[in-house]
Amino acid sequence: MSVLKRFQKKSEVEFLNTAHELEIFTIQATKQIPKTYTFTLKLPLCESARKINRNIRYANSIFPAQNRNDYESLRDTRRGYQRAAQIELQNYLEILRVASEILPLKNLEEWVGYAVRENDLVKSWIESDFKRYT
Repeated sequence: MSVLKRFQKKSEVEFLNTAHELEIFTIQATKQIPKTYTFTLKLPLCESARKINRNIRYANSIFPAQNRNDYESLRDTRRGYQRAAQIELQNYLEILRVASEILPLKNLEEWVGYAVRENDLVKSWIESDFKRYT
């Protein structure tokens, strides 16, 4: 049974699904980029999407612990992967911007939407981690 969108709740791990969807969408969408731009646009976009997905998975695999002492020992590693994902998202958006200025890309709004949504989800995730033990 379907739930109306306004009644749907955001999943706590939606950032994982969105990162995966961003990588898949990027692989499919880069098929429209001509072969002459393979090394300058196509491969960098795919690699960037892969790094985003991997960093988010790595960060999520580091459990934030049950108490403050454990959390503080794991915090820097987890936060490092989260920050790496954020930085890579900015890199991804910049490559996409360059691509959109050179080529007429289909689904550009959807493409950018995936990246912006993932960025917002990662920010929320970092904030929830911060609030957990402060």
